[in-house]
Amino acid sequence: MARRVLPLEQLSKDAQKAFEIAQQASDIACALVLASFVDQCLGALIETFMIESTLATEMLDPRGGGIGTLEARARLAYVLGLIPKPLYQNIDAVARVRNYFAHSHMDIKFEDPAIQPLCDALVLPTIDFIAPDDQERERIKADFIAMLNTPRMKYVFNCVFMADHLMKLGRTTTRRVPTTAGWPGPAA
Repeated sequence: MARRVLPLEQLSKDAQKAFEIAQQASDIACALVLASFVDQCLGALIETFMIESTLATEMLDPRGGGIGTLEARARLAYVLGLIPKPLYQNIDAVARVRNYFAHSHMDIKFEDPAIQPLCDALVLPTIDFIAPDDQERERIKADFIAMLNTPRMKYVFNCVFMADHLMKLGRTTTRRVPTTAGWPGPAA
């Protein structure tokens, strides 16, 4: 039986724990856990968009389904118009970071010359900082930006925002209904 993508409700419940694990873990565990979480959120978005079918479940299976990888899911979500191009580019960078960690036989870090540029290229969404006045808003914004002073923190915060956005998209996406128009099938 194909392994299902986790439902959005379960992912919402798991979000805090996944980010706590990533913050306390080694660089490799952080990269793998957060990429996996983003992958699950993206899979849930796509599954929500698809018709209910065992074929959809099989296609999303990470053990060989046609859209079972983070890269394939990101491409599909982008070309279907489910995600904007900057989010697609971020997911692609996260997948590449994950692959560097997953395929290294050494204990590499986010500061590695192959990984740091990918983290530096990650783009945060527009964030509205709420404050009583413009001066306080600018201070809050500057404090937030200062937290992103390492490649690891850029990766973590981007994954947090991406996962949250993918789950929001999944909750507002309408499941498709199978069509029989023009192809009625066998007579009853």
